[in-house]
Amino acid sequence: MGSKYLFEANFRYDGSSRFAEGNKWGFFPSVSAGWRLNEENFLKDVDWLGQLKVRTSWGQLGNERIGLFRYLDLIAPGQDYIFGGAINPGTAVLVDNDDEISWETTTISNIGIDATFLGVNFLRVLSILIKLPKMF
Repeated sequence: MGSKYLFEANFRYDGSSRFAEGNKWGFFPSVSAGWRLNEENFLKDVDWLGQLKVRTSWGQLGNERIGLFRYLDLIAPGQDYIFGGAINPGTAVLVDNDDEISWETTTISNIGIDATFLGVNFLRVLSILIKLPKMF
């Protein structure tokens, strides 16, 4: 492929104790590719063109920044109740948490052009970024 074509792939496999068994691990891939058009024969002799590269990328990031034990229904003491005419000490579940809670995943896509003309850098002449959050 030489220096005309660029490719990179990454894979993350992250774990967190903030999630229940079965949801502790998240897989987050990313890929990027580029094409240096100025390395092509049809553009090599263009004097005013320094670099011309088209690039794109796609990737996912994971977020596990939630409160502790959000997958458990926690029991709170001090929830006294009346039984048989007397007040009795008690406990109760006050918050119904989500045992299926898992990684928040953000997907990011990018398309861009990097170029230099007449020895002057114009980086990211065109760059489009798309960022989408997604809950699994």
